[in-house]
Amino acid sequence: MKDTRSHVARRTVLGFLAVGTPVLASCGMSSSSNPSGEESSSAGGEAVTALNVPLSAPLALVNPIKDTAAGGYVYSALFESLIFTQDPDGLKPAIATEWVQAEDGLSWTFTLDPTRTFHDGTPVTADDVVFTIMAEKDPTSPHAGTLGNVSAVEAVDPQTVKFTLTTPNSAIYAILGAKYILPRTYYESVGPEGFSAAPIGCGPFAWAEAIAGGGAHLSRYDGYTGFEQPLQDLFFTPVTSAQSQVAGLESGDLDVVPDLATSQIDRISQTDGLEVAEVEGAPVSFIAFNALSAPMNELAFRQAVSYAVDRQALVDVVMGGHALVATGLITPPVIGFDDTRPEPEYDVERATELIAQTSYDGTPLRLTYPTSVLVNADQVAQSVASYLDKIGIATELVAIDYTTFLQQWAAKSFQGLYIMQYKNGTDADTIISSLYARGTRVLFDDAELFDLVDASRRATGEDRLGVLADLEERTIGEQQWYAPLMFPNAVAGVRTGVPYEPNPFNPTFVAYE
Repeated sequence: MKDTRSHVARRTVLGFLAVGTPVLASCGMSSSSNPSGEESSSAGGEAVTALNVPLSAPLALVNPIKDTAAGGYVYSALFESLIFTQDPDGLKPAIATEWVQAEDGLSWTFTLDPTRTFHDGTPVTADDVVFTIMAEKDPTSPHAGTLGNVSAVEAVDPQTVKFTLTTPNSAIYAILGAKYILPRTYYESVGPEGFSAAPIGCGPFAWAEAIAGGGAHLSRYDGYTGFEQPLQDLFFTPVTSAQSQVAGLESGDLDVVPDLATSQIDRISQTDGLEVAEVEGAPVSFIAFNALSAPMNELAFRQAVSYAVDRQALVDVVMGGHALVATGLITPPVIGFDDTRPEPEYDVERATELIAQTSYDGTPLRLTYPTSVLVNADQVAQSVASYLDKIGIATELVAIDYTTFLQQWAAKSFQGLYIMQYKNGTDADTIISSLYARGTRVLFDDAELFDLVDASRRATGEDRLGVLADLEERTIGEQQWYAPLMFPNAVAGVRTGVPYEPNPFNPTFVAYE
């Protein structure tokens, strides 16, 4: 067998600003409150032991197998995957201490850390890994398509699990890094609903109690044997509007707003006791099409939409300069980003000519977007609608909460067009598994593109980077299945003294150094 640990354990992240890992060290700050009335920090140089953080949408359920919203930073604290894939410097061991790829590329074997336990004290075993992966592979699971080329999962022994693939996948770790391992015995005994009411994971923080309205209080799990965690408690409370989140920072009810709307940056910067933390981010915002129906199934229509949008104006005006024009869906900090791709052209005349070649008859088309996670959502959607109106495309703006948006996305039920922001992992296969691969959430049919996805998973090194460049060109340049908009920066609002810096991939309150 071929040992790939030295190859995958640390990779250079292209284009990353070297200030992005979260730092959860001790420091002093003014006192702030949490829902239970305890202090989250203290004056006089004492350690910060708790943080109050807003959720942009309530937790509909707490179950990684069933949840399309993925739980965000609550999940990353409560649960853990085989490999930690959110470190800008590369992969780090989590439940698995090492992983080996077979010479033929058709299997991967993971060795589990024998000291890892779930929050009820039971050991994490290969049987739990098999259970979790097979549950996500079930056709009824909203995540089934992301594991399409995993044909079998086998518990070789309690600390060893083997994945067998239908085709080689050199980036399987990127997919498995998003799969939180759950306790089989407990899950089967209480069922999906019982698990969501009283979840048990193996992450650094355990479920303490639900907070009214869809929030959660997590407490540090003393049985956790991974990286030392300086925080004792995390309080996550739903605060859905950007203005209310900033007001919470100002009042001291919140300590960190990890996904700060750029429209609120000036307000934070001008307020004593508050700071803005910002790094180049890994998310991408884009327009997508239901290309299974007309006129979205016509290339000229999709190209017209792309030509119609002035992305630089979106960056400068809507984002206030806190973003880059997107050249594709694979973003600058991600392995596989192609820095030779040109920016999309803005050409109203060309867009108008293309629309005249389509079957579009002026009927308003739905333009759906989420009210949170998509930075400055209303302004972005309204701007896009205005640009489309200039070339004769009428739209009906449909704003929905993020949880509902993800449910509709997973069900592939969008009509017309939709705007989305996707948070990449450290490797391009994270977004490929959701937005490019056959059998996933794609609303188009492109055999050539699907073959390129398979080729990208068979290739390694520079060969793989070349295939990924071809894949982006097919998706964006030739077929325009998506119209990239922007690469938003990762921006956070922080109370002075709170030890937090943004992660370019996903906000996290877990120390991994």
